[in-house]
Amino acid sequence: MLHACHKPWPRAVSGGLAPEPSCRYGRVACLLGTSRCRNTYGIQALPNVAPGVVETLCKVLAATDWPGLSGSEIGRLLAMRGFEDVAPDAAKWRRLDAAMQTRQQRDRASNCLIRFITDAMEPSRYVDDPGRFSALQDNLNESLALVGLKIRTRESCPGNPAIHSR
Repeated sequence: MLHACHKPWPRAVSGGLAPEPSCRYGRVACLLGTSRCRNTYGIQALPNVAPGVVETLCKVLAATDWPGLSGSEIGRLLAMRGFEDVAPDAAKWRRLDAAMQTRQQRDRASNCLIRFITDAMEPSRYVDDPGRFSALQDNLNESLALVGLKIRTRESCPGNPAIHSR
């Protein structure tokens, strides 16, 4: 599919969060459709997510028990997306929360949070433990519901792995 700019949709997208396969801008740029502002890179800036919701999402992702991400998984995901690890010695959820809040404030948009969740929920990460994927997805959906979003997989949305507004 092509976006208005005629650039192809990245084929690397395979799971997690995305509203429209035709949008090349971070898989959720068309999600809310309410914000018309764009950041300096021309990518639609999604409205900031409230700090309490970010904290809740980080607590789910970095839970110390199953299905939470390990410290090394969090570190890899932060590095993969170029997040500054502002609190490397803090508890996992505080470390993740600090990185997310700092980046969201810097960007003045929540695209970074959505991108991180998309990467964390990549189905290929959970091939050996699909139950972990399902549990993490369910827990994240409870928190994402606070901002009207939901993670959907390919099975529930053929051809379009997505996070959608409810």
